[in-house]
Amino acid sequence: MKRSIIKYRELVRAIISIIIAFFLWAFVMSEVDPVITKTIYKVPIKFEGLETLREKEYILNDLDGASVNVVVRGNRKTINSLSPEEISASVDLSNVIPGAQSLKIEVKINQTQVSLVEADPARLAVEVDQTVTESFPLEVRYSGDLPEGYVLEEAVLNGDQVEVTGPKKLLDQIDKLVSNIKLTDRKESTLVTSPILVLDEEEKPIKDQLSLDPVNSEVQLSIAKTASVPIEIKYSADPPADFMAERVSLSPANVSIIGDSTVIKKIKNIETEAINPYRLMEGQTEQVGLVLPEGVRLVNPTDSFLIRYEQGEIIQKTLDYPIEDIKIIGGEEKSFSFGQAGHIRVQIKGEAGLLNALDSKDLSLSISLEGLGPGDHTRPIEAQGPNNIEILSLDPQEVDITIKSKER
Repeated sequence: MKRSIIKYRELVRAIISIIIAFFLWAFVMSEVDPVITKTIYKVPIKFEGLETLREKEYILNDLDGASVNVVVRGNRKTINSLSPEEISASVDLSNVIPGAQSLKIEVKINQTQVSLVEADPARLAVEVDQTVTESFPLEVRYSGDLPEGYVLEEAVLNGDQVEVTGPKKLLDQIDKLVSNIKLTDRKESTLVTSPILVLDEEEKPIKDQLSLDPVNSEVQLSIAKTASVPIEIKYSADPPADFMAERVSLSPANVSIIGDSTVIKKIKNIETEAINPYRLMEGQTEQVGLVLPEGVRLVNPTDSFLIRYEQGEIIQKTLDYPIEDIKIIGGEEKSFSFGQAGHIRVQIKGEAGLLNALDSKDLSLSISLEGLGPGDHTRPIEAQGPNNIEILSLDPQEVDITIKSKER
């Protein structure tokens, strides 16, 4: 019984002690203002001497959002009432030089009863570079194909040099400046504006801290419509009674023309200059000119057109021309491969004695890669043969070809 009373008394004393201690702590906290430390996080850093930096044509690495954590000491009430505006941090850039360096962070506290314990970090790592301006050539790259029957006659770049301003370290990484022009679905001549890209050796873009003059390229595209139309023979007089029209051989029988699309679409054939049928029957091969409408030109201005009145039997013949022997125009610096193997079946017409002596080596088949970039393309075949031979048809009339990108 006595033990229970003793334990009870000890418990009561302990409870009373805790209560007294609490009230004593509350009194001290209310009447006494202790000294404490506190960390102010992410105080923004202001930069001084930026004008001097610009005068020296220096450029600083990207320090947007730079901040410092500040540890301060003072009485609790003062510390707790401290506002963010009363603490400032700055870095002086007036005396920097090109290269990497560490600058002291100056912290000011506009409260006399608060002292600075430390700044974390105490110094700021900066990298300074010289601002330079260099001129670089602009490369225009074309992608896609014009619609069938259209060709890019000319592409004129308005200014082939671009001034680039920025840190020398970045300019030293520049390999080329490129502007990409898409040809797909274009049918009219137009001025194309395209952003200029700055690329390194791995063709990765360099974007930050560079200014370009100009920032866009301007390319004037001259696009024309092409068509292959038959040639109609025009006589200067009515042919004699014994004149046989089927013996007249015109080589080639069709002509490739080029011009404004609205004009080309209306043309069904091209007439020759007037030919004397009596002189034609003498059997001489003559070169004849074509009468081209205004605004219409020959795709191949050097083409010649020969007409002859055949005295002997006229026959037709089919020759197989190897695809790999097709001549490539405008592909001297391009790597390419044909999409199919085999032969082009060429049907020709002419005097029996002449045709019987011909083989595929006497023909010339070609395709043009002018203005085409890497990728898969389908190109029409142009065919030429000896004088007095008429090329009637090609099967197929087009070939698939793949232009490969240049190896780096």
